[in-house]
Amino acid sequence: MTKVYRYEYASLSIALLIVYSHMGNWVLIPILYLIPDITALGFFVSTKTGEKTYNLSHTLLLPIILLSGRL
Repeated sequence: MTKVYRYEYASLSIALLIVYSHMGNWVLIPILYLIPDITALGFFVSTKTGEKTYNLSHTLLLPIILLSGRL
């Protein structure tokens, strides 16, 4: 695992702990857990669209940005 991925996962873990301490509710976690699988439906549109949506949902950069806005 490269250093970038380690920092990315560490940042996400810290952000999730902070958000949980403010929200105290994990109701959305099962729903959000399925988002990467739902984005695979882009393959029904075309292979190119499917690849883009699937890869976008499997990066942690967007969730970290969204969580930082929540803080």
